Amino acid sequence: MIYTHAAAALIAAALAAAGTWRVQEWRHAAIDADRAAAAQEARRNHERATRETENNRQQKVTHAQQQAADRASVARRDADSARAELERLRNDITTARADAVPGSACAASDRRAATAEHLLAECSAAYQGLARTADGHAGDVRTLMQAWPR
Repeated sequence: MIYTHAAAALIAAALAAAGTWRVQEWRHAAIDADRAAAAQEARRNHERATRETENNRQQKVTHAQQQAADRASVARRDADSARAELERLRNDITTARADAVPGSACAASDRRAATAEHLLAECSAAYQGLARTADGHAGDVRTLMQAWPR
């Protein structure tokens, strides 16, 4: 009879150990599942934050490009206005040449007008090139500064 009690106690102890082992497995599985769910949630939050950051940067870039296009439009309008003024000055020189009375005194006046026209052409070409380059550089710098992530 003692053997049956001892055998029953051993069987009960083995079952208790197996049950305890199983409960610990369940507990660790639940902890691992919670950890995996938390990691997945953190990954989703990170991806969402990354998308929002990228979206904000893209909006900044788009806005900066739109402003650059607006500045380029203003620069083109200003350049057209400067060309119109240059054309007006050329017409004034041409009119002054045409109004000159033929003769020896007019030759000096004609040479002066030709020199003025030549200087005007050279200066206007140089200034237009310089203005185009300066506007381009200034616009690029401003666009890059506005679009740069902060």
